[in-house]
Amino acid sequence: MYRIWVTEDLDEIGLEWLRGRGAEVEYSRPSYEELLERVGEFDALIVRTNTKVTEEVIARGVPRLKVVGRAGVGFDNIDTDAATRYGVLVLNAPYGYMISTAELTMGLMLALLRKIPLADSYMKKEQWRKRELLGTELYGKVLGIIGVGRIGRQVAIRANAFGMQILGYDPYIRQEDVEKYNVKLLPSLEDLLPQVDILTLHVPLTEETRYMIAERELRMMKKGAFIINCSRGKVIKGSALYKAIVDGHIAGAALDVHETEPPTDWSLAKLPQVIATPHLGSATYEAQHKVAIEVVEEIWMALQGGPVRSSINMPSMPPELYAYLKPYLYLSEKMGQFMGQWIRRPVDEIRLTYIGDVVELPYSLITAAFVKGILDPVLGEPVNYINAVCMAKERGITVTESIEEREGEFTNLVRVEVKVGKEYYEMAGTLVGRNIPKIVEIDGFRVDVEPKGNIILTRHHDRPGMIGKIGSILGENNINIANMYVGRKEIRGEAVMTLCVDEPVPPEVLDKIKTIEGFERVDFISL
Repeated sequence: MYRIWVTEDLDEIGLEWLRGRGAEVEYSRPSYEELLERVGEFDALIVRTNTKVTEEVIARGVPRLKVVGRAGVGFDNIDTDAATRYGVLVLNAPYGYMISTAELTMGLMLALLRKIPLADSYMKKEQWRKRELLGTELYGKVLGIIGVGRIGRQVAIRANAFGMQILGYDPYIRQEDVEKYNVKLLPSLEDLLPQVDILTLHVPLTEETRYMIAERELRMMKKGAFIINCSRGKVIKGSALYKAIVDGHIAGAALDVHETEPPTDWSLAKLPQVIATPHLGSATYEAQHKVAIEVVEEIWMALQGGPVRSSINMPSMPPELYAYLKPYLYLSEKMGQFMGQWIRRPVDEIRLTYIGDVVELPYSLITAAFVKGILDPVLGEPVNYINAVCMAKERGITVTESIEEREGEFTNLVRVEVKVGKEYYEMAGTLVGRNIPKIVEIDGFRVDVEPKGNIILTRHHDRPGMIGKIGSILGENNINIANMYVGRKEIRGEAVMTLCVDEPVPPEVLDKIKTIEGFERVDFISL
């Protein structure tokens, strides 16, 4: 009989589901010391945010502890690396909040444009006031959706019912993927923002999305536009939004998420043009029911040894094999992140070729690591070594693998080819000294770059003065070059340059570099 310890709130329907299958379920809120003392008595833990599942907890739990389930999406409180090393599977429940968040988005939209909270406050004060409460209809308005994933598409379904025109921005989604939702995808925020009457965001918080709506983006929007945010607080710069509302450029905002929770600065939430709620996206009875069932079903399937769809980490393996494989996983995932930021378009096909001794390893996990790297930053649901390839295929991306005999100067090589429409992007990576990852080839050009930190990638014509010109611009903006490599096939022909810099490169600096004659393309990669 399996023993399962539920350490935080879980809807009763989940507890009864487990008990109905013969599991012994304990439901209590242990201190950290109690957790350490008793975790070894259980086959599985079900936690939320407050239970800290550290390496020490996991070490005390094995060998009996096999699964940790998070009743929700985030898992920052679980040491997933330690869980992987000890062979403990970590699961979550990412799907249960989809409908509740979409419905809250529409509710906030209506409340904001029709001034419902203000009207209610007047009535409670016994004030019959109508002139100040003239509102705006949703019908016929242009709704801009940033992030047209699962939740964004649910919002689109509901917006269609209100007769809205829907535009979307999501560089990782194809137009054909959202045709049935009547969403017209635009190629950039610069194209989207000036057209929308209402903007709603449904993106995960990544380095790419952090403060994606700040002063510059707010200035692009129509005067009198509205903003809804039910995704992550830090995708909007609060101080910039405050100023835009006070100045009268943005008519109002409805915010369910905040830069810090609870806020330390309440000035934005207190504006009369702002509706603020305390992160209620998942706060429905139905969502709590769905999350409870989702996590217990996954836990039960894992304990039975069956396939799971929401695993955070990879399957267990002997420690000596994991130690050898881990640097390749890191290399491959970083290559995926690099390619994703470089391409910034929907991918059609991913081909990986393994050359050398690496073919003796379970390279399907290395493949999964690359796919995880390219998908994880752009999806609002967790991607892991177990579900990455499946999620790629669900999005119409073909993933193939092949092996070749060793040739050339590298003992091991991971070569990747990504097809986007009729274009191909290529990259190859290797390990130096068995544990130092290096990208050694980009689009057939030899390079030498460690995939970490801030990287500028250029495609340019090799001619005198190019390095000096880009160096001058970076120097003028106090951006230090740590190292640089220029790859070329012939003198004064096409070339690729990688510059590792100590600081992030602002868009306006990249724009200056792009104006240099001879530079065909300039990209900034953050790893």
